[in-house]
Order: sequence, then structure tokens, then C-alpha cells
Amino acid sequence: MASRNQIQIDSTLNTVDITSTTNQVIIIQPDGTTINVSQPITETVKVATIGPQGPVGPIGPQGPSGSLYLTGSINNDVIITGSVIITGSLLITGSVNGEFTGSLLGTASNAVSSSYAINASYADLATEALFADRVEIPVRAVEALTKGDPVYVSGFNNGQNKPEVEKADASDSSKMPVVGLAIEDVSQNTNTRVIAIGSLRDVNTQNAPLLDNPSVGDILYVAVGGGYTNIKPTGSANLIQNIGKIGRVQQNNGEILVSAIQRANDIPNLPSGYTWVGNGDGVATPTPTSSIAPSYTNSTPTPIDFPSSDDPNIPAGTTFDNKTFVEMMDLMLYPELFPTLTNPSNTFTISPSGLREIGEVISTITLNASFNRGSISPAYGTSGFRSGLPNTYVYTGTGTSNNSSTSLTDTDTVSSYTVISGVQSWTGAVSYDAGEQPLSSKGNDYNSPLPAGTTSAITRTIRGVYPVFATTVAIDTLTKQSLQTMTTYIQVSMVAENDGGDKQTVDIPDAWSTITGLQQFNTLSGTWDTISLSTFTTSATTQTIQGNSVNYTKYAHNGSKIGARQLRFIV
Repeated sequence: MASRNQIQIDSTLNTVDITSTTNQVIIIQPDGTTINVSQPITETVKVATIGPQGPVGPIGPQGPSGSLYLTGSINNDVIITGSVIITGSLLITGSVNGEFTGSLLGTASNAVSSSYAINASYADLATEALFADRVEIPVRAVEALTKGDPVYVSGFNNGQNKPEVEKADASDSSKMPVVGLAIEDVSQNTNTRVIAIGSLRDVNTQNAPLLDNPSVGDILYVAVGGGYTNIKPTGSANLIQNIGKIGRVQQNNGEILVSAIQRANDIPNLPSGYTWVGNGDGVATPTPTSSIAPSYTNSTPTPIDFPSSDDPNIPAGTTFDNKTFVEMMDLMLYPELFPTLTNPSNTFTISPSGLREIGEVISTITLNASFNRGSISPAYGTSGFRSGLPNTYVYTGTGTSNNSSTSLTDTDTVSSYTVISGVQSWTGAVSYDAGEQPLSSKGNDYNSPLPAGTTSAITRTIRGVYPVFATTVAIDTLTKQSLQTMTTYIQVSMVAENDGGDKQTVDIPDAWSTITGLQQFNTLSGTWDTISLSTFTTSATTQTIQGNSVNYTKYAHNGSKIGARQLRFIV
């Protein structure tokens, strides 16, 4: 017997042994009637006898076809070792997490309204996998890739049965267009996947090297040199491909909404002055705008100068043959102008120079030269210089030599020079290289290049003379006068004579030209009056000049005492 409040079934006796002292027991008999046992019982009640098993009944009819809906979450393992054949629609509104190792075959549409992750390998998927938020393509990475790298198809790996990919570059048409973005960091020659459409998460969209102040919604392009950027490439040599938008700005968990549609999907960049024109095959072709402007041809020569006869842009009698609109406007508004040509020049000086006492020894005579290359003004595309650079500074005169130089200035010196009587000369000139071709305002040749040559020589002199002595400070003293050329008149301002017998006197060197007359300044009329030279008595004398005794002629007044006056001794 069973213990209290228990029911024990003895399968060999086909009986039920019930023991109950306090609880009510209801027994259902084989014919459906019941026995209500409300008091304690201790005997055995025979309920039913189990007969032999009957035959299996026929299979029931097939239920109606429909759709399989999963509206909740499946949290336990579901193992399918066969095939799942879907002839209707598969609608998943929850989430599925787990492993898929079989085949998923369908003959109808597959509606997927939520994300799910499959973390196993894809042995049965040959070229692509469909995800709720992205489309990925299995590929072979020929070079190492970083997650997010835009890649292009560079070949096909027969052994791996996968397309080969490498990093794309907007500046190289052979490395474009992009087919997708790398979903992970991989090393060289590794099987991986790229995302062609959808969400690429956990990438740097905040401070990646080629991003400029990124924001959500920024369009991303293939960058020049590789990578992605939110700055559209410029320059006619660079291709433009939009590969997606920034979905989230974050350094580690950023998101790119990828749309790599395998073509340069923007209007290509063009050089300045070009536009797109369809050719005979209907292909857009870069074409200079000047070539499609309306042209102008006139068979009748123009009757008058335009705009005026003083300075006509278009002279009377001009005809035009297929001139473009731009060319006609240029002719009217921008006449061909020509530059002013100024030949090269030079300067030359010596120091000291001018009148010097005969016999003076000058320790150093310095010769200074410079060169001006001339000008082409306006320059109109040239350097603006009429000549080339100097090549030689050419000097003549005692103690000089030529100097080879391309500098615009030069200096030479003459040492310990003794002044002689008369003029001593030094000259300076500059030899220069040929100049460039002058151009007009329209770039046409004007005139001709200046050939190589030498400037005109410039002469600088020292004239050796003897000084004149006269009583111009004190009546009893001969004072040396300023140096002057010994071929001109001598003008002196004599002091008044005194009662002591000192007379107005002038000592003139014999090297001077012959004195032929005498004049005195009339303070009343303001003119020079001629007086007799015989009012002065002449006699021979000498003066010491630069340590040398030099012959002079003394002219002494021989008349009565006279006041201060200005005299000219005429040659």
C-alpha cells in the first residue's frame, strides 16, 4: 500500500491502490461514471483493465496553407538538421540569435523587418549574404585593409573563388570605382567581406585624418590617395564617388550608411573654360567653351576705323573669318597694345675728379660703374628688361683693367697717381648679353630682341693746373686762389692799397695762356670796363707748387693808390 495521501498504480495488477484518511477522492471508472470517496478507505479498488493496442488510424487531411509569423523571441536552441522549405512568406518581427548551418531555400518573398545576427560561417553562400541592415560581398584582400577602407576590384582569385580587392584612390582611374567598404581589419591575402549597401558601425567618423568638422548626414567620398573624406575632391584629374553618408559621429562607435554603387556618381571635374558637349556617339565630352561660341564672318571690309582713327582697334578695311564671339569682343574692347622699349644705360664716376694741382700725388682714384638693363614696359609676359645681364665692365685710362661681372655695379681703383698738366681721362662702359623678345598685349612678337652689345663709354677727367696768387686778403700778402682752367680769364677781388707803398699784385703761372687785356667792374653800371693792361708792371717770379719750383709772371699795379676793386685779366 502507498503512504498517506498518495496514489500508487500497479501496472501488473491493473489496479489502483489508494490510501486516504482525510482527503476526498473522486475515481473515474472506465464507463465514465465516478465514485466519490469522502471517507477514509483502505481497500483496493479495481479501476480498469488495459487491453491490447489497436491499429493506427489514417492520416488526417492537410491543413490550410498560410504564413509563418514569429511575433516573440526564441531564446532556446532551435536545431534544424534538414531543410526548411518556405512556399509562402516568412515574416520575422522579433529577433533571432543563434547558429545557421543548413540551407535556407525559398520560392517566395522573404520579408525581414528586424535585425538579426548570424555568427557562423557561410559555407553554403557562394557570393553574397543578405542582412537586414546591409549587403556584404565575400572577397579576397590582396593587401592589408583597415576597417572602413574603400576598395575596388583588382582581379579574381580562382583558388578562393572570390574577387580580389585593394584600396581605392580617387586620383587614379585604374583604382576606381569602389565596390564596398572593408568591414574589419585584415592582413594581406586574407578572405574577408566588404559592405556594399547598409550600415557600417564602430568606425571613426569624428576625427579620422581626412574628415573636416564632420556632421551627421555629411556625404562621404573616396579620398585622393585612398580612404574616405567629407570634402568632395577637386581638380580635373580626380574622380568623384559618393560612397555613403555619416550616420553617427563618434570616434570609436561611429556609423557610415554605405551606398557604394560601383561608379563615379558625380559630374566629373573639368578644367577652367571647358563644358560638356555630346559627341557623335552621344557621349559627353570636355569641350572648350571658346570652340562653341557663335562665330562671325564678314565679306565686306569694315568702312571706318573702330573705335576711332586716332587709335583704331580695328582698322578700316578689316575682314573676319570665323571669329568667335570672344575673339570679336576682344578685338573691340582690348586692342593689341605694344610696349615702350628703353635701351640699357650705364653710369661712371671717378673720385677725386676735376681741377687738381699739377704734381699732386693722389693716393687712390676710385672708379664706380653701374648698369641699367633698360626696360620693356609694360612687360606683357616678359621679364621687363630690354637687355640681358652685364658680362664685362670696360675701363680705359692709366692704371685700369676690365672686370668680368654679372653684377649691376662695379668698382675699380688706381693707386698713387701723380697729376700732370692738362686733362687726364678715364672711361667706363659695360658689355651685356642679348635681351629677350618683346611681346604685345596679345602675346605676339613686337620689334626684335636687343642683341648683345656694349654701352657708350662715359669719360671722367682730372685737369692738372697751377694756382694763381693775388692780394685778395691783405695788400702785403699773396693768397692762393681757387683752381681754375688755365685757358680762361682770371678774376680777382683786390683789397685797397695803403700808404705804405704796397700795391695790388697778381702772380700768374707762365703755363697760363697769354694775358692780352684787363677789365675792371663798374659798380655803378654793373658792367666790366676795359682799362689799360699797362697800369700793371710785369716781372718774372717763381712759386713752389707741390714741392716743385714753378715759373710765374708778377703783375703789380703801378699807378697812384687805389681802393678795393674787381679785376679780370683777359687771355
